[in-house]
Amino acid sequence: MAKLLPISFIMKFRKVLILLTVCVLAAVNLRASETSPVDSLMRELKIARSQNDSLPILYDLLDTVLPRKRKDIMLMIQRIAERNKDYEAQLDMFRNMAVYGAGFHDPELIEDAMDKIEIIPESEDKRQTKIFLRAMRATADEFTTEEERDNYTRQLMKSVADMPDNISPHERVSRLFALVSVLYPQSRGELLSQYLDALDEALKTLPQLPNRYLRSQFNNFAAVAYRHNDEYVKSIRADRNQLINNNQLQQIYQEKGRKFRNYDVSRYLRLARMLQNQEIITDKEFNETVDTINALIARNKEIAEYYHAFPIAKVGILMRQERYAEAIPLIKLLSDSAQHIYERRFYTRMLIDAAEKAGDLETKRNAEVRNSSVLEEFMKFKTSQRIHELQLLYDVNALRRQQISERFANERQTNTWLTLGIYGLLFVVALLIALQVRENRLRHRAAYNKTALEETIEAQRQKIERLTTKLAESNRRESEKTQMMTYISHELSTPLSSIINYARMIADEVPDKEVSDYISHFVEIIESNTRTIQAVTADMQEFALNESKPIVANNIPANPNQIATIAAETIEPQLDSRIKISVSPAAGDPSITTDPRRVQLLLLSCIYNMVKSINSGKITVRVVVSPEECQFIVAAPGATPADEPACIPHYASTLSSVNGEITYNAEVPAMTLTLKR
Repeated sequence: MAKLLPISFIMKFRKVLILLTVCVLAAVNLRASETSPVDSLMRELKIARSQNDSLPILYDLLDTVLPRKRKDIMLMIQRIAERNKDYEAQLDMFRNMAVYGAGFHDPELIEDAMDKIEIIPESEDKRQTKIFLRAMRATADEFTTEEERDNYTRQLMKSVADMPDNISPHERVSRLFALVSVLYPQSRGELLSQYLDALDEALKTLPQLPNRYLRSQFNNFAAVAYRHNDEYVKSIRADRNQLINNNQLQQIYQEKGRKFRNYDVSRYLRLARMLQNQEIITDKEFNETVDTINALIARNKEIAEYYHAFPIAKVGILMRQERYAEAIPLIKLLSDSAQHIYERRFYTRMLIDAAEKAGDLETKRNAEVRNSSVLEEFMKFKTSQRIHELQLLYDVNALRRQQISERFANERQTNTWLTLGIYGLLFVVALLIALQVRENRLRHRAAYNKTALEETIEAQRQKIERLTTKLAESNRRESEKTQMMTYISHELSTPLSSIINYARMIADEVPDKEVSDYISHFVEIIESNTRTIQAVTADMQEFALNESKPIVANNIPANPNQIATIAAETIEPQLDSRIKISVSPAAGDPSITTDPRRVQLLLLSCIYNMVKSINSGKITVRVVVSPEECQFIVAAPGATPADEPACIPHYASTLSSVNGEITYNAEVPAMTLTLKR
């Protein structure tokens, strides 16, 4: 039998499921900071005169403490509600106990709730709560092996398959909900989608209670499962419905005085997931979603931190606004951090689309290469998952056949041998034919899937070969271009130095001082323009080096003061006499680990660019060292502000090799080279 996911993954994913459920049923703000009102509420609880007086305080504590600390509070509220015959509060606590038991592997707590609920008078709320408890009980069940879980799943599938047409709506929903709760952590394939569709229709036959907890739990399952099966319209519909539920629950609990009941985290998670499929929502809904997210970020620090750390929502906004270049690095971050094949496949396809629309051919090429391996892994996973589902269906049918055979044996004892023999023979023949037809269909489908997978793999292999050939050709052209640029820069450097020396020699040999001053003016012009050409050729050579091959840093301990001094001494002889350069070293004897040669080249480029922006004055190179970083600030105070040098983006490869960045301040003006220590 095919194995889908290890038990450790299932257990890990359950925690995510239960956190979403807590957002719907408990709806608390999980912050536990020094400003938490828990201490104040505990003091109020100690001075409460009676259990009834303590009930509102207990509810506030339930809404503020961490989930793991809620068990004792829930039990106290349940006992007080039981004594006061407050059935609505008891049912609410039973549901909270079920969520806690499923989340923290405490099935005994759920069993206790299932026993106590029987003494409560019959009502629609009780019937639906029993359905919820059974679903949570199925979620809380732990299994030592995959075989035990599969056996339990087969039993539930069989109970659903054996449902008669006249079964009560509540029992139909109960069986489907228990099955979906077990399938959800271990399988996200077509089988789960089919049962979710059936559960969706079954839920419509039940009266809708104000708290709508069954529908909320269904939305939690559906939004994720449908999205993984590329049914984005259904996924977004589930999130929309859950947002409506959250608003209704917020209003209900506010009217009851539950001031700490909060649904902001649940809202944000669903809005962010909707933005991942932003292409199928309207402009109006998109704008409303963005406004709501901005409001949540403004009032909730944890949401703001999550928004920047995991930019799921931000990527959706950028893609909808056609800001593809800004979205590409964020999509790469999400793709690299994705743990599951569903997410890697989703973000890899999004990266290809963004790179194509942004015109970033290199990123698109790399993403397409990666997509081939992701697609292969995804096809293998989906095939394995589908085989496992088909195996479960086959086993369930085998169980049903066995049950039918047993029933047939019992009936045969009460009927004549001849009649039962005829009917039994016809039944067995029909069953064998049906099984043979089904087996043939499965065999043909498996063969078709295998052929399609092989064709896809071969197509991707050919595509990789073509891309590899193009990459080799591109590298060859880049190498030729680099050789040409190096040759030009070398051939320009020597005659330019000769021109400067020759001009100075002419000026020095003129005896007449007035004529000498007049000629010196033009010599200064020649020197200034020549230095500009030298700086440009140096930039051209560095850019060619950056583009031709990856930068490999030779990181060693280095003194930033010494780097700045050498750079200043290197360029000082080439400066106009009206331009002075000075170095302001950092205090002490600082040391950083970097590639001093590349840092010196970057610093020289910064000084060259500042020299080009002034005709006279003073240029300062200030070294600032902190525990986290080292900065070289090249400033020309009093100079006319200028536009940011166009060469800065070309230093990206060199900067990444030394873990640094260059910024430009037009007001000073100044260029700052920052290195991480």
